[in-house]
Amino acid sequence: MTRNLKIFNDSALTLCFVGVLVTGVMLHLKKHGIVIEPRPVLKAVHYWIGFAMTLFAAIHVGNYFKLLKPLKAKYPFTTFNSAFLLMILAAVIITGIVKLCSPVKIPHLGLWHYWLGIIMSASALIHLWRMFPWLLRKLRS
Repeated sequence: MTRNLKIFNDSALTLCFVGVLVTGVMLHLKKHGIVIEPRPVLKAVHYWIGFAMTLFAAIHVGNYFKLLKPLKAKYPFTTFNSAFLLMILAAVIITGIVKLCSPVKIPHLGLWHYWLGIIMSASALIHLWRMFPWLLRKLRS
């Protein structure tokens, strides 16, 4: 994949991440008595941005997965965080799909999805913070 496509994918993934995080928190505010309308539109935006983020994340993993092995010896925390992020992302996607496709309301599934999303967001921010300087060096060379 060319450098420009990688930059586009990484930028799109970051924007989708921010969009999903913001809309997810806005949806969660209902539990605290704050209802943001039109709620069905907000849900649809959250779902579609989430699907786009999943696609961009899959491409991102495909682009950089091989590069994690050489980083493992020098940066074990970064490798652990990346693997953890991948597992949590899978859990968030699975709970989101089950929530979306389930014909009945599953108790506390939305709360699980929310908290897994918060954990994923924290891990993603650490991932961005740790990998951004490395990515800049790679792109310059």
